[in-house]
Amino acid sequence: MNFESEIQDLVDQAKQHLKSRQFDTAASLIQQAILQDEFNVRLHELLVSAYVLAKDYSAAAEQLERIRRIDPSNTNAMVNLGAMYNKLDKHSEAAEILRKAIAKDKKSSHGYYNLGIAQRHLGDLTMAAWAYREALRLNPQMA
Repeated sequence: MNFESEIQDLVDQAKQHLKSRQFDTAASLIQQAILQDEFNVRLHELLVSAYVLAKDYSAAAEQLERIRRIDPSNTNAMVNLGAMYNKLDKHSEAAEILRKAIAKDKKSSHGYYNLGIAQRHLGDLTMAAWAYREALRLNPQMA
């Protein structure tokens, strides 16, 4: 079995475990795949998904930071990191990273939405309302 097929086999097994809600086993398999290809953002994103499904938001945030180190221009990872910080009640950190993400991608409705959450928890209701309006303007289906 070659390198790529070994990784794909681990990913396929992990996806089956995710479907069966065996999140720890899935995460372990994905970690094995990452050991073979540590700069593969797709593998790290899959591991984030496993952690989020397991409600391990701290581990998900840590993994999103790794994605940012691999690909600093990845605005999706920045938005998701902001969402994880919100889940962890780290709203100042969430607002900071989400502002950076929005500066890079002004069309990120999810970035604005999560910024609204952070700003609301920080008590800046004016900024929160503006962020929510921007999210809805960009994606009316968020209503």
